[in-house]
Parts: sequence; structure tokens; C-alpha cells
Amino acid sequence: MRKKPALLSLLMLVSIGAAVIANSSGALGFLAQKGEVKIDEVLIFTKLTPEQKTQAVEVALGDSRIQGILEGEDDYRITVSDVFDIQKTERRIALIPKEGVALVELQIYRDYGQEFGVKVVKVTVELLKGEAMEIEESPEVRKPKVNEGIISTDELLGNPSKYQGQVLRVAGVVSDLGLLRGPYFRLDGKVTVCYLYDDTNIYPTQIKDKIQNGDRVVVTGKFLGDIVYAEKVEKVAS
Repeated sequence: MRKKPALLSLLMLVSIGAAVIANSSGALGFLAQKGEVKIDEVLIFTKLTPEQKTQAVEVALGDSRIQGILEGEDDYRITVSDVFDIQKTERRIALIPKEGVALVELQIYRDYGQEFGVKVVKVTVELLKGEAMEIEESPEVRKPKVNEGIISTDELLGNPSKYQGQVLRVAGVVSDLGLLRGPYFRLDGKVTVCYLYDDTNIYPTQIKDKIQNGDRVVVTGKFLGDIVYAEKVEKVAS
């Protein structure tokens, strides 16, 4: 894919003002395990509006310190999320978003031939003042561009940061083909695959009349955010 400077990928866990309940054995179970009592549920509330997320990005990119970090960089992604306070009751944990505060995360990619580097910068933005309150800059991590071998959807979802930005091969069963809005289908009902992006469109040659829901396939593509941008889809024997 071609580079997309300042690609804004607004992360929303659930609809604004809604809540989701996760079992303590799920993705947020680590919070419960740290408590002295058994936690049955974790409630997550989200509050930031799309307008606030856009404002947060503008504030972050307008900060002179961030401008200095991004000087000369032309390949990076931006995500925006709430900043949470943790409130624990006897049987559950609630993550309550802080009023007027947003977290802007920049992932900066650098090309080193057979490897690429990823540097993460987190900016805590106070929306009412329009200021960057705190900037956290992590060391660059280098990864091979291509991950060898075939991985499962569970492996990918269990270690998303490990595979972020890599070209990988992930195996699974096709689902939701023709049912999602846009050029997407899912593997095992978990991992979203995009087959039409930038100048790439593999639908006519590799998908139409060639695979269908329920087929077992191996998808080769780049994993960005939470989507695999497919370069090849191969049907395999069940």
C-alpha cells in the first residue's frame, strides 16, 4: 500500500454513551486479576465524539514538540481513544472516561530494507484548553517486514502489536463475505480482511466465484490497525 501520512483511524470501543460488559476471562480480565476480590464483569463507557477526536488530533499535530518528532517522517498512523479512570465495586470494574481528555497515539513507520521500524508516541490532550498535557515517546522497535509461516486468527488477535505493520499469512474460515458494508470479509468471524484499497483490488481475480463463506483459506496481506489488507487469498483443502 502507498504511504498515508496522518491517517486518522478513530478507535471507538462501542457507540458513544453506551457500555460493553466483558467477562473477567476476556481481554480486560487482567484488570480483575489484580484485585483482591473476584471480578465478574468489566464495564467500559466511551464518551468522545467524532468532533472531539478530530480536535484532539489537531491539537496533537499542532504541538511544536510533535512537529519536531514528525519532521522528515512521511509514514505514520494516528488513533484516538478515551482516557479512563478505574472504578471498582465489589463485583465489577468500571472504566469511566475522563471528561474533556483524549489520548492520541502516533505510530511512526520507517523503512530499513528487509526490516521496518515502529516508534509509538502518545499524547494526552486536554480538549477544553486545547493543549497537549503529556507526551510519552517510546523507543523504536524493529521488525522483519514479512512474518514467516502461517498463523491462526487466535494468534493474531492474541498478539496484535507483535504483527502490527507486518506482511503475514493468516489461516481461517471465510465468513461475512457479501454481508459487510465495503470490500471486506472476516476470517473465523474475528479478523477483518480488506480486498479493495489504494490501487489493489483482488476481488475479480481471487475472490469472485472462487471462494465463498465456509471456505478455508490462507490470506497474505499487511496487518494495520485491526485489518489485514489482502494481497493474496488462497483456498486450501478442508
